[in-house]
Amino acid sequence: MSKKAIIIFSLGVFFIFLSFEIFSYNVSSTKNILPKTNSFVQSISYITDLKDKHIQGKYVYKVDNATISRNSRKNPTLDINGWIIKKGTHINSVSIKVALKNKSNSYSLLPTVVTTRPDVTSTIDDGTNYNYSGFSVHMLARKKIINRRTRLYIFLQINGSTKIIKTNTYLE
Repeated sequence: MSKKAIIIFSLGVFFIFLSFEIFSYNVSSTKNILPKTNSFVQSISYITDLKDKHIQGKYVYKVDNATISRNSRKNPTLDINGWIIKKGTHINSVSIKVALKNKSNSYSLLPTVVTTRPDVTSTIDDGTNYNYSGFSVHMLARKKIINRRTRLYIFLQINGSTKIIKTNTYLE
């Protein structure tokens, strides 16, 4: 083979590899989270207390934490953690987004990470896998979207079925 052919072949292989990497990244960042550990799924291991859970039909949720705190630079941060399930439904694919609804009735979707919650599966103990039922938000709190009496909503898409849950949790 000539030197030119080797260079062209090498560039072709490089661009095929690069295209594959870009395609793989785009697909994984736009699909629903599948039950496997990847960069979008974090693991949280603590025991669930079902005492303060809320039920809306077949949907059960608990907001473990919803706080606005200030770090050393006086920048407020928003931290929200919890879980949501559809009773009796194994989680094959899931997308969870926490949203805030303000006084003008518009929603602000927050950057939400799906977390593994094996404690939910073991505590409910009905034979259903709820391991990927957790959610977590950690972000700088912008005054534009967070004001007094801002209510939390959970946008849940589980196995292709979508539900919006109006929680009893407010940021104050």
